[in-house]
Amino acid sequence: MLIRIETALSEVRPWKGSEVTVATVRNNQDLTLIDLSKVKPIMSPFQFDDIMSEIRNRNLLLKLQEILSRPVDPNKSELEYIPSQYLTEFIKSLGYDGVIFKSSLGKSNNIVIFNQSKTTITELNYYDVTNIEVSFD
Repeated sequence: MLIRIETALSEVRPWKGSEVTVATVRNNQDLTLIDLSKVKPIMSPFQFDDIMSEIRNRNLLLKLQEILSRPVDPNKSELEYIPSQYLTEFIKSLGYDGVIFKSSLGKSNNIVIFNQSKTTITELNYYDVTNIEVSFD
């Protein structure tokens, strides 16, 4: 799965003049990942036998996606990370090797692999951050 370099760089919240390393990794084995970025809203109540159960399940997955994608202020308490840490530990306890979720800072997804020994770094690229863009409403 490809993650855009811009997203990887944005996720570490660099400052102008900082140096950032981005790794390319490959899997050493097949990984079982839960992909929260692909959870879609229900389009028709007639497509499921048990619509209420489906709504509950999808709402839970959409909430997980929202919590993991929510930007956390790096200057605030580490307590802000606890909900996402708890959720990823729960996903790990279900036997998944990692989780894919939407980035709130870039155009591609984020991937978290729980066990680094299941991947190998194949390339390291170094970037000097020369500009930071900010947009606002």
